[in-house]
Amino acid sequence: MKPLALSMTCLRKCIADSAVPLGAMWFYQDDTYDMTLLRASAHGGCLSRFTVQVVSGHNFAIVDLLRTVCEDDSYQPLSRLSGTDLQVVLNFVIGVCEDTDTVTGALLHGLSFLGFVAGFVRDVKALSLSPALQPDTPSSVGDGGGGGLQGVSPSLLPMQLPHYYAHAGAGGRLSGTPGRSGGGGAGHPPSRMTREARLALARTLEPMTDLWQRLISVGMHVIVLQDRAMSASCAVVYPIMEAYPPFWQRFVDGFVPTYPEAKQQRVREALSTLFNDSESSERFFSEVFTLRQTLRNL
Repeated sequence: MKPLALSMTCLRKCIADSAVPLGAMWFYQDDTYDMTLLRASAHGGCLSRFTVQVVSGHNFAIVDLLRTVCEDDSYQPLSRLSGTDLQVVLNFVIGVCEDTDTVTGALLHGLSFLGFVAGFVRDVKALSLSPALQPDTPSSVGDGGGGGLQGVSPSLLPMQLPHYYAHAGAGGRLSGTPGRSGGGGAGHPPSRMTREARLALARTLEPMTDLWQRLISVGMHVIVLQDRAMSASCAVVYPIMEAYPPFWQRFVDGFVPTYPEAKQQRVREALSTLFNDSESSERFFSEVFTLRQTLRNL
């Protein structure tokens, strides 16, 4: 496990420091980065939560790698995961964030990745309402089709170049390739490659009907019960609450009964106030402190 953690740390540092020549690799159809990331995800998914908790720092390496590839727009290989394999990764990160003994650094990295996933709620909603965006075959929504890792040893994964790595631009770098010097950053519209990767991930996430409520629960658990990672938790909860309020209502219906009956009405009113007064993510962030104080004064 320690060599695996060190490998993930090395890969993360290479991505964060722009040491991986992604443009050149994709120009020459070298998918070493893609398969390295996918194999790391497959190995990480094979580990139990107990095993990871015993070996200090291993869960930190996994969630830190996932955070880095998302923040640096290097997440396109994740769109090749099947629904089952992506669910394994999500379950692991959610488990890390739900554990109150998780160190703050790992919690922040895990919530950052979950916040990235929460940002897909609008894509999934649009996909559900737009038949034209539906995949042509059942396997393309990640149901264990040919693109997944389920039942395959990480060392035997097929070496196939993703369809969105197509043409190189000037200088040998693909237009919009991941990394800090690629397109898709601040002030730049997302490239076709990025749009296709987001659509592929949205299709994989769409069948996971309980995912959004789980993400809200994870974020609100940290907000209500812990004195840390407030901003990262809000970034997980607010996009889902704003995009599809019924998910928030389902969370409220499940959260309120966890309090004694005499306090349930006040808890429901506090959560309703949070929802009604949160016109923006900034306002939501400020209102959660009021919610925390109200719940602690019950």
